[in-house]
Amino acid sequence: MKHILAAGIMILLFLLPLPAQDMQQMQFIHLLADKPAASFSDAVTFMTIAAGMQPKDFNFNLQVLKNRKIARGMDYHAAAPLRRGALSLMIARHLDLSDSLLYMVFGTGRYAYRACVAEGIMDHEGSEWDILSGGELIEIMNKTIERAGER
Repeated sequence: MKHILAAGIMILLFLLPLPAQDMQQMQFIHLLADKPAASFSDAVTFMTIAAGMQPKDFNFNLQVLKNRKIARGMDYHAAAPLRRGALSLMIARHLDLSDSLLYMVFGTGRYAYRACVAEGIMDHEGSEWDILSGGELIEIMNKTIERAGER
């Protein structure tokens, strides 16, 4: 499957003249696909893209997300392994998932994860402590971007 995805991306790269920023995003996604464990920095970069901004360095991206209240109170190191709960919290804030009473009351990664499961963004088999791979991050963010477009 990854070979098909990579071949499709390569064909598009040769056929379509893409702006430099789109090329950087494609390269980011391509490199992310093979990572066995995504980092918090990867999630911050992807959430910056989902928020419609051009990502730069980690500190800039994190500040953009904090200003939009997406990464409020999140002070993880850039290289920290990405856990479902942290990503769920950013997604729930980005999509304003307010259907979950427990998430609305407590606002933690645990209940944000459950809200993301209820929305079909994340798989129900797992916990908020699971470390995500790069491929899983791509899949989850694709669903997130689709949901954001529907709202």
